[in-house]
Amino acid sequence: MKKLFLYALVLILSEPVFGKTISIVGSPSLSFQFSEGQVNVEGEFELSNFGDEAAIEVFPEIEIGKWRWAGNPVKLMPQARNRWSLAAQVDLKDFACRKDTCVDNPLPQSGLFPILVWRHYKDLNGYPFSALTVERAIIGGVPEDRQNLLYSSPLKQIVKVKSNGEAFVAEVTIYNSGSTEIEGVLSLFTTREVLIETKPMAITLDPQSQKTFDLEGKNISGLLGSVYQVYSVLEYRDGEFRNASIGNAAWTIQEAETTNIWIFTILGFLIIGIIAVLYLRVF
Repeated sequence: MKKLFLYALVLILSEPVFGKTISIVGSPSLSFQFSEGQVNVEGEFELSNFGDEAAIEVFPEIEIGKWRWAGNPVKLMPQARNRWSLAAQVDLKDFACRKDTCVDNPLPQSGLFPILVWRHYKDLNGYPFSALTVERAIIGGVPEDRQNLLYSSPLKQIVKVKSNGEAFVAEVTIYNSGSTEIEGVLSLFTTREVLIETKPMAITLDPQSQKTFDLEGKNISGLLGSVYQVYSVLEYRDGEFRNASIGNAAWTIQEAETTNIWIFTILGFLIIGIIAVLYLRVF
């Protein structure tokens, strides 16, 4: 009886946990043709589910400035994929700034733009998830000999995320190795489940200098243990064109006080041990 009880206790403590997963991956392929203030946007966006559980309401989303495109939601079975096509004619000025940075943002309309690329889905319980990546593309009337120069930015970003649980501070350090002053707007982006509390800010960087900025956010509906990418985006004037510098880091949502978790875990094992000792003495 004693051996049977101890064996059962070991099974309870060491029983493995198996869970199904959803893994939605993919990225867009886009082209931008500019003519007389209008941009023809064409492309495809393919998403695949590499998990072992179906996902519902799966759709991609793209944001450039004030312009937004989203595909129709579909259900993706495990190891399945879906492809969306897009074609739109957009006024160049709609790309120029987002709805929250248009004020006091006198950047040129043509140049290198940040592109927010989203992947949205829900699990079979209807719980929403999203993932974000930030890419860049030349849009507008930029001569070919200037395009490579826009990609060769003198700016470098290092992002460190400091968190005490379900809130975080993104410490963004920007290095300007160039010979001219940089003026622009610094913004922070992450998944839909997280609220960015710091508004976009106008910044200035002297030549051959660096500055550090703290940008804050907090969890709204993300699950504990989830890992999200946090992106810092600096949009700035580069001669007669606009440019964009991007940095990123990962953030894991955790309990606010991990100490309490360890205390309860230790107490739980102590209680189990006491029960085991008492049981052995009685029987």
